[in-house]
Amino acid sequence: MKKYTFRVYQHPSWKRLLLLLFLFTALVSSAQVRLFLISDTHVMSPKLLVKDGKAWQNYLAGDRKMEDKSAEMFNALIDTVLKEKPAAVLISGDLTKDGSKLSHEYVVSKLDTLLKARIPTFVVPGNHDLGTPNAVYFDGDSTKKAEIIYAAEFANLYRDFGYDSLSVRDLYSLSYIRPLCKGVKLLGIDSNTGQISNSTLKWLCDQVVQAKKEGYQVIAMMHHPLMEHITGINHFLPTSVIKNDTTVRARLMESGVHLILTGHFHTSDIGKDYNTNKTDSIYDINTGSTITYPCYFRELTISSDLSHIDVITRNLTRIGSCADLKAYSKKRITDYILNHIKSVARSRLGIPPSLIPSSIVKAVADAYIVHSDGNENLQDTKSLFQSLKIPMMFSSSVRTVIKSMLGNITMYGTDHANVTNDLRLTIPLR
Repeated sequence: MKKYTFRVYQHPSWKRLLLLLFLFTALVSSAQVRLFLISDTHVMSPKLLVKDGKAWQNYLAGDRKMEDKSAEMFNALIDTVLKEKPAAVLISGDLTKDGSKLSHEYVVSKLDTLLKARIPTFVVPGNHDLGTPNAVYFDGDSTKKAEIIYAAEFANLYRDFGYDSLSVRDLYSLSYIRPLCKGVKLLGIDSNTGQISNSTLKWLCDQVVQAKKEGYQVIAMMHHPLMEHITGINHFLPTSVIKNDTTVRARLMESGVHLILTGHFHTSDIGKDYNTNKTDSIYDINTGSTITYPCYFRELTISSDLSHIDVITRNLTRIGSCADLKAYSKKRITDYILNHIKSVARSRLGIPPSLIPSSIVKAVADAYIVHSDGNENLQDTKSLFQSLKIPMMFSSSVRTVIKSMLGNITMYGTDHANVTNDLRLTIPLR
């Protein structure tokens, strides 16, 4: 197993002073602690668009993310944080578009403004952040490779955002544990490859056990979901959840983790699972991408007695180039889904798009919107169920996915099945 080697950087004096000041304040404060949780920002440095043209437009047409708005939307998030001044910001991976060095440097430059304002940020990498082959410059009709970064460079670039000397680090991954506020530690889990090695999982659990012995509550954060938020989805999208999720979930729960913050799936859902005899539970707060409808982020408030955490879901409503971001992003994702269904039907199934009933195409797009909004069980989905109820066309596994998704049911079809509020919830920490 590869052991990472990291260069040690000394913080500039102002950064070290701010970090120590925050840590001292956080550790002695007994008031409520308000955090912002953001995921999947997929920031693309403006420098990567050399010249608009066919290459860039084709990319946008084939991707559900609004990459063309990513930098502007990230700037708007930073402005919101500066205005509202939460105690800290947490970002659960996929900070950049395909891990280009330029995009990482852009993100870090913006996070530095938060640090200067005494608002610390802690990050973990996602699958788009390290060593991907897709980081490119767009130049008219063509693309060319852009410089990317790997684990050691990530730790050095984000040394002020989770990878400094105040964190205890795993030797074989970008995982860490550190104080977050009085009585609470943050467990940052590196899942950028879609899996966690046995040695890292043991390290994570050992750190949690030790923290609990010392009297801390532990909140975990990683990029990939810890559980299937739509039952059966991993059959169709094998990377939609952490590999060996059942084992990882059980081990973390047993060690004392009751709450994990995740991203990756680009829709917001809060799921829950139990141990075998239902004497313990763990919540997965899965937060959607800020550059995919409806542009959600979360506000978390840890109670002063550390007994619970309140979750409120918010979204970006406007940016400089778009006064009604919700309506704009809804149209963007709907248009993408409609075109994507036709493209898949033609290229993978050999079905002419004209033969696909328009009612089915519309129902699929509407179902995605309902799921993206969250709390599907509180919406009127009867007509959607009817439109998608075609036994001759859909297998039992597809019907399971539909019932789980539109019913907002985690662990659908099992004795652990449950429904949670996706947008506003109070979760016990102990």
